[in-house]
Amino acid sequence: MFYQKSFSVIELMIAIFILVVAIIGFYQAAVFSFTILEQTKNEMKAGYLAEEYIEAVRSVRNQVDWDDPADGKTGLGEINTANTYYLTISGASWEMTTINPGLVDNRFSRKITFEPISRDPVTGDIEDVYNALNKDAHSLKINAKISWLEKGETKDLTLVTLITNF
Repeated sequence: MFYQKSFSVIELMIAIFILVVAIIGFYQAAVFSFTILEQTKNEMKAGYLAEEYIEAVRSVRNQVDWDDPADGKTGLGEINTANTYYLTISGASWEMTTINPGLVDNRFSRKITFEPISRDPVTGDIEDVYNALNKDAHSLKINAKISWLEKGETKDLTLVTLITNF
């Protein structure tokens, strides 16, 4: 007698079930990967935008006197640390303004805030807590903050550095 092996309906249903579970698993992994990729892309772009703003502040420092009100331009030594600033390109140079120029790439907003710093009078080290009596008139803390909307949630990245009048 000759016996022929064949699939029963139950075996076929199990095989289809396993195949569907595998396809759903691959689909979910792909969706997760694309989500992570988009988040990483946004974070990298925000980092680049923050770095650009820090470099723009350095450019302003190099092009405008630190604290000469007679030159008609706002130097870093003349800024009001209570204000939020934005940088725009005017001609071939960066300029600081308190007027928000809008979004970058229709997604990212960015701003700069400044904080005074103080130094220990004995060591010259930057003090952890600002002390107005020991204010360093030739140094500022820069906070470049980039914000964007991602999946209905606001994300922020802040780059902090110090700048000095050399």
